[in-house]
Amino acid sequence: MVIKSNGESGYGRFDIQLMPKIKSVPGFIFEFKHAKTDSENLDALAEEALSQIDAQKYDTQMKVYGTSNIIKIGIAFRGKKASVKRA
Repeated sequence: MVIKSNGESGYGRFDIQLMPKIKSVPGFIFEFKHAKTDSENLDALAEEALSQIDAQKYDTQMKVYGTSNIIKIGIAFRGKKASVKRA
């Protein structure tokens, strides 16, 4: 795997990308969201992170490389609490 942080892809910058060296191995894209208040819903924020991956087309670079299996992960956190969503 090639690990990249804050790299450009599609219409923006992903938080973390794990690009496989072998095209048949899945790739991973992570997007993180930090809850600014105690009232923010972490599950909704994690879903927002997943939506951002799709809306900004952060998987473009992997698709051009030939990676077909891309796992998208949205993580929202506040202190020691977190919510993780996968698509």
